Amino acid sequence: MKRAFSKSRALFSGIFVLILTLLIACSSAPSPAIKATEEFYINDRPKSLLNSTRWTILTYSEELYDYSRAEPFVNDDISGTQIVVATYIGNVGDFSSTDLFNSWGIGDNDMGILMILFFEKGEEDFGFKNIVFEIGARMAGYLSAHTASNLVAEHFYDPEVLDFDYDQKLINLYFAVQEHIYFNVYNDTFDIQEYLEEYEENKYEYFGLLPSEQINDLIFPVWVWVIIVIVSLLFGVTPGGIFLFGFFRRGGRNKGGGGRSGGYWFHK
Repeated sequence: MKRAFSKSRALFSGIFVLILTLLIACSSAPSPAIKATEEFYINDRPKSLLNSTRWTILTYSEELYDYSRAEPFVNDDISGTQIVVATYIGNVGDFSSTDLFNSWGIGDNDMGILMILFFEKGEEDFGFKNIVFEIGARMAGYLSAHTASNLVAEHFYDPEVLDFDYDQKLINLYFAVQEHIYFNVYNDTFDIQEYLEEYEENKYEYFGLLPSEQINDLIFPVWVWVIIVIVSLLFGVTPGGIFLFGFFRRGGRNKGGGGRSGGYWFHK
């Protein structure tokens, strides 16, 4: 009996030391300026965009990623294109968009694009300040900063769109970038007008909570997870512990593919 108790205590001590070591390692690692959301492709924590805008970006970014994973594109190392959009309240110089791009690992094969909209918070709404456009190392061979800048000037700053309608400005640019990628990277067509008309028809509809908004109330602090893991391992319910951690993750297309940017960016 005493021997069994000693083994249990030794096991508990070993598990505790292991978890403590992991926590220290995680806390010492540099964290990104913005934490990626569960849906990955859209990060609008300030809630500065319409619900339909967020769902549009999530849906069509997932669709592009899935399309780009076809076998011919995998063989040519141009698979895994990811377009990610984020919003931030503050200034362009508050953090490095390149560091954020690389910490999120946007795109397989360095085929990623990151657009960040910078806002300032007013008394009643948000005021737009700048847009930063960062391009992955391999994607830069298909979308130059010069071309991207022209897309921003033509579609985001379209004079026919009301100055305060940054949802429409963003979607105009987003679909223009999609069109450029489908044609120049994958030699396919993309009917931008069809997608814009669909968006405008549903612009003020509510499509429900995003995945990260659905689980927001279920995210526990680190110390709770420590207790869950220790109890799970002590009572031999490791699969349950794995399930608990896996419950809050989406695999495959809803995470970065390890893509890198060499600092190829601009802001307008």
